[in-house]
Amino acid sequence: MKETGYFKYGGIVLPEQNNYSGIGALNNNAKGEAAVFESPRIGVRAQIQHLKAYASTEALKQPCADPRFHLVKRGSAKYVEWLGYEDNPNGTGWAWPGKGYGYSIVGILKGILQEPKESKEATDTGNVPQWQKDAFKKLVERKIINSPEFWEGRLGETITIGEVMGILANTL
Repeated sequence: MKETGYFKYGGIVLPEQNNYSGIGALNNNAKGEAAVFESPRIGVRAQIQHLKAYASTEALKQPCADPRFHLVKRGSAKYVEWLGYEDNPNGTGWAWPGKGYGYSIVGILKGILQEPKESKEATDTGNVPQWQKDAFKKLVERKIINSPEFWEGRLGETITIGEVMGILANTL
């Protein structure tokens, strides 16, 4: 959300690059001069792998999609708040100079968690917000979801944070 301006873009990275985290978008680069990923799935995988490089020294579970993975000092930002170079006691970070960078990500997460939850009654009646239907359609069109008939009837179901983490972990 942070790097794409809530998918509005407007900086160095272009939407068709599938680069949601600005990997390789360095200060003074021209528009489009950043990593390009063959699909949204690979772009998200690269972003998660890049974060894992900062947070951990554990091996990746999938082939490395992040072209800058090898440049990261592994395990140097165990906390999101340390992703900004100036906020990191290890003298490294995702963002340079990055003062407050990680804290702003925590702020985005807090905002998401404060969003009102839909009632079970609303999901039971199939009252799914249009933005979710549009997102589903886009995922089907881009062949990220290969079994739309299975998922379409489940758009109103709730999912736990643990389930989201499980899905994300399987992309690493």
